[in-house]
Amino acid sequence: MTDLVASALTPDDLEEQVSWFEGRRRLSMEEYRTYFALEVELETRFIAGAAGHARCHDFGGAAAAIGQVVELNRVLLRITHRELAELTPGPSPDREELTDRRDRVDGFLLLTLGIQAEYEASQQLALGDLQEAKVALQEAVDRFEELAKSGLPYSPVGSDRWSLARMNRDFLDALALFRGARYESAHDKFREAAARYDHEIRRLREQNTTGYRDAVLQENLLSELADRHTYARVLRAVSAAFTFVQKNDFEEAAKSAEDAVGLGERWLDRVVGADLPEIQRDIRSQELCLYQGWAAWIEAERAIDRKDWTGCDANLRAARDRWTESTDLGIRNGLRGVVVGQADMGSMELLLLATRRRRDIEERLGVEIDRLRRDIRDHAPPVYITNTNQQGDTMTTNRSVSFSSQGDMRGNFAGESVVGATYTDNSQSIESGMSLRELAKELAELRDSLAPGVRSEQEKERLEHVRQAEEAARAGDEKSMKEHLAAAGKWALAFAEKLALSAAEVAIRASIGA
Repeated sequence: MTDLVASALTPDDLEEQVSWFEGRRRLSMEEYRTYFALEVELETRFIAGAAGHARCHDFGGAAAAIGQVVELNRVLLRITHRELAELTPGPSPDREELTDRRDRVDGFLLLTLGIQAEYEASQQLALGDLQEAKVALQEAVDRFEELAKSGLPYSPVGSDRWSLARMNRDFLDALALFRGARYESAHDKFREAAARYDHEIRRLREQNTTGYRDAVLQENLLSELADRHTYARVLRAVSAAFTFVQKNDFEEAAKSAEDAVGLGERWLDRVVGADLPEIQRDIRSQELCLYQGWAAWIEAERAIDRKDWTGCDANLRAARDRWTESTDLGIRNGLRGVVVGQADMGSMELLLLATRRRRDIEERLGVEIDRLRRDIRDHAPPVYITNTNQQGDTMTTNRSVSFSSQGDMRGNFAGESVVGATYTDNSQSIESGMSLRELAKELAELRDSLAPGVRSEQEKERLEHVRQAEEAARAGDEKSMKEHLAAAGKWALAFAEKLALSAAEVAIRASIGA
């Protein structure tokens, strides 16, 4: 029987005929060749079925379909060994043919065992069990390695799959770093993975395959690699966004989040354009909504920094809407038997509440600062400053003066005579002889004002330096106080200026040399 005839059979007829040959106690060479052709055709259909399950993210069904291929190969291998044993001892064309087919079946069995383990790894990953996914993927690595080193007909394919399985293992390591919030390390791993997947895709497209069954396997592999390549690029962008968030750089975070959203949109367009199963569209939509939610949240944080309260509110609503939609799609996909990672709305809601709280604090702080400035402008008494230059002349003014020399925490100014002093409206006062105890009070006020808005580790460290500077001032330890104020730096200075804490501002400027 030719391959063409076998391919014309219905699935039921094909399985029935394969079962009939498997039940025979002995096969002639012609019967064996017919059985072999039927068996290969049946395997090809199961392999295509596995690919269909995988496209629908039913990796359990894909693993089961490949499992049937594994069993068919085991029976075929057993029958081939039996027929070889029945031959007359000595070289012959039949022995040579059976030996070649035995080696091909043996190699293909190892190949399908590795593919089955890969599908099982994908299923565990979809269920969120990263550890079990690694165990299954290691099984695939071991099977492909055995095939690559066997010298069997499929060993070159085994070598390719062995390399790819190790790439997938590295991808899982990157995913573990990502889930552990080690975003910078994860970003580097995902970038490397994306580059390696791209290289393999280009290389495999240049290879020629022989036989329909092998061509189907090659097509399935390229499809999986294309998705994995895109996924690595998406997670690289998301990792970059979270890395910048950790560094409190929301400008750069927004750019990376935009990249992730763009990749997700193009991935969804590709799925729709290729007329893939509806579940593929829903899965890509679910993940895209997740990325869009993160992008909107980052924009909400940027809006706070710009004091754009309306923009912040709009982006917080958009983030909640996108994450809710992602969760709804995840529930719907789960009801259809497909489980993929879902947004943890409890954690997301806490994040949104934290951003909302920071937005409200910043808005109230801005209002209070404006009020204090108005009070200072409208009600503060004039400040008289007398400065004596080298010639002994004096100058008295009821307006504040911006000096070009350094001032210490007591309001004294270093250097020679002041030349070209600039006169401005009275927006701050400098009281000569300010004591460290009075300065400590202003530092305490600065600390209390800063504490509610602190969010990054760097800001927490700077706030701690303000607190320690306050304690040093109370203890009269001027040297230690200066060191801590220098460590608090321009971040603390900016808020001291906003809060019109004149003594604190002068002390910080003196400490950092500003």
